Amino acid sequence: MSFADKILEEEEEEEEEEEEEEDKDEERRRRRKRRRRRRRQRRRTKTKKKKKKKKKKKKTKTKNEDEEEED
Repeated sequence: MSFADKILEEEEEEEEEEEEEEDKDEERRRRRKRRRRRRRQRRRTKTKKKKKKKKKKKKTKTKNEDEEEED
């Protein structure tokens, strides 16, 4: 092999290594995002607020009902 061929081969290898590293980094980012999303979702479900039951209002007696009871 000539000197130029060796240089080209080395450059190609370096580029491949850089691409592999970038791919690994990208995969790590994806995993991290996925983990964060899952954690967030778990937290939301764990701390979900319970709905408060509505209290029924007591009916107030009207004047007519009061008069009927007195009779």
